[in-house]
Amino acid sequence: MARCFILIAIIVFGIVSVAKVKQAQNSYATFKEAFTAYFITVALGLLISTLVSYILFNFIDPEAATALKEITIEKTVQMMEGFNSPTDIIDQTVENMEAQNNYSLANIAKGLAGYLVMFSIIGLIVAAAMKKKEP
Repeated sequence: MARCFILIAIIVFGIVSVAKVKQAQNSYATFKEAFTAYFITVALGLLISTLVSYILFNFIDPEAATALKEITIEKTVQMMEGFNSPTDIIDQTVENMEAQNNYSLANIAKGLAGYLVMFSIIGLIVAAAMKKKEP
């Protein structure tokens, strides 16, 4: 839930930054200017969020990462049992999940890259909607 709020806040801040760029330029902004304002804001927001997660789950409270992993595994097993998945596949999935460190630097970097791509697509839509060329 908190992660969802952070992601929505990042999008809102990106949109506000595009509006501020337009406001500073007498209500005009090219597509490139709008997208650049959005992307820089979103990239900084994601970077801050990612760094906080990395520090929190690796240095401040590593037990929280373990607890989250256990909850994720339990919910995954429940879901797979609900789909009548074979026991050997459930066991293999649990084994893979237990072996993985979701908060390692490599996994967090992959997540950051994925979010950047997703938010860039949203940014392209926002920039196209908010662009306005000078006459």
